[in-house]
Amino acid sequence: GRSNDHRPQYPASYDLPNIIAVAAAENRFGRAPFSSLGRTTVDLAAPGTCTYSTVLGVGYGYKDGTSMATPHATGTVALVMSREPDLHWRKVRERILYTARPNPAFRGFTLFGGVLDAAAAIGDCNRNSVLDELDIAGGGSADCSKNGIPDECEPDCNVNGIADSCDLQSKTSTDCNDNAMPDECEPDCNGNKIA
Repeated sequence: GRSNDHRPQYPASYDLPNIIAVAAAENRFGRAPFSSLGRTTVDLAAPGTCTYSTVLGVGYGYKDGTSMATPHATGTVALVMSREPDLHWRKVRERILYTARPNPAFRGFTLFGGVLDAAAAIGDCNRNSVLDELDIAGGGSADCSKNGIPDECEPDCNVNGIADSCDLQSKTSTDCNDNAMPDECEPDCNGNKIA
């Protein structure tokens, strides 16, 4: 229940590009009170309460914890990779993070401000029954960053109607720490207008 930004927890806090750090969401997608959060060190949330799981010596039961949330993310990685086995791991990670469903309970408390969305990650983020790649190819959706994700499905942390990746690509926003989030969306603790 603490800030992972200020009191790192491992392995989530290792500074490695292949980690997806996951917070726990309640079954109605609010923040689980026991879960650590971190605006710059926790990527997104996943269901982590009342999860039906195996219980040592008992069989099955309901469990709470980030140890329940993390397997949801791991399973989604497996789903994406099973559909697109040649997709580079960085692209798989991007797909998971950039398709997180925005959620006010996690905005400002996790890097991507949302909850894992497996359906979006496997290729129909706007849920129009058309695969994202066909949406983009057919002109139904724009993809300004050319990352295979329709712009309307990507985070828009500064709420300007333009996907963050497009803001950064067009230099409308800057990203001084190279974390794919516009600087104006990050904390400015000393008030000098620099993230």
